[in-house]
Amino acid sequence: MAAETARQLLNQPIDYDVPGAGQHYCLYCSKYFIDEHNLQHHIKGKFHKRRVKDLKTEAYTLEEAERAAGKGQYRAPRPIDVPSDQNKLYQMDTDAVEDVISS
Repeated sequence: MAAETARQLLNQPIDYDVPGAGQHYCLYCSKYFIDEHNLQHHIKGKFHKRRVKDLKTEAYTLEEAERAAGKGQYRAPRPIDVPSDQNKLYQMDTDAVEDVISS
């Protein structure tokens, strides 16, 4: 996820049409929560952990389907680094942007 996209999703303007006025959002599950307590409870839950685990593996592609059918050599899906805490993701992206700007 791009740093700017993550920053915009985590710092949304107040919108009274979504739960919690759009201030408590889970990046990985694309879900709004009423308050910070419910967001933290969700992060500790099974659904969120399963979603993060799914995001850590590369998506199934047409090339992979062809290799499974015998039209090529097997290549294991590459793991993708996804921090389990979305605030760490935001912090990592912010640090990367600041390093580029300061250089």
